[in-house]
Amino acid sequence: MKTNPSTVKTRQELAQEYQVSVSTLKRWLQKRNIILPPGLLYPTEVQKIYTVLGKPLAKTRVELAEEYGISQRTLRRKMKALNIQIPAGRIVPKDINRIYKALGVPPFKRNERKQ
Repeated sequence: MKTNPSTVKTRQELAQEYQVSVSTLKRWLQKRNIILPPGLLYPTEVQKIYTVLGKPLAKTRVELAEEYGISQRTLRRKMKALNIQIPAGRIVPKDINRIYKALGVPPFKRNERKQ
């Protein structure tokens, strides 16, 4: 799931983006005095959360493959050849760094670091 603030989301979906439980997400928001209405989270509320908490750092395999300019299947093959095993679901920063070390930092990310 991408971090697109223009879609309606559940609290569970948002918590999954941050790799935490719904109760942890609720606690984070309470500490920052963010009170949400019951029910679905609409784009304005999602954007407010992203602004306060920052964008989630975990990425999908599709997002990671796009950084390298390759397909998800090619990324999977390269990871398999290098014996890199990642749990199902979003890829957390620790595993992203392992992939960057093995495959090199994607060209897009190299340009980002120079600025």
